Amino acid sequence: MERLSRAVHLPIFAEREDVAPVAIAGSDHHKVETLSRRFSVPLVIDAVPNSIHEDMAASGLERGRHALVGRPLAATSERGARLAEAAVLTGSVLSAGLPG
Repeated sequence: MERLSRAVHLPIFAEREDVAPVAIAGSDHHKVETLSRRFSVPLVIDAVPNSIHEDMAASGLERGRHALVGRPLAATSERGARLAEAAVLTGSVLSAGLPG
């Protein structure tokens, strides 16, 4: 599916004026970030193990991307606060915690 999205779906969306992708999700952050930049998609969704939520969110926020992060956002409240500060500094949206 990933290859199909990269080769077919996103290029088609990029050509259309009535469609605008708003998020890209995946477990390979490098690929997701590359696609996000290539197709000007503002949101990167981390679909990764809990242990790397914080690093993935920080990486996206540092690049001015919005970040939707599952729980836990970070290992400690202090580290979660640093992510929130990064979002404020870059004008990005940080959203945490999905039902479940």
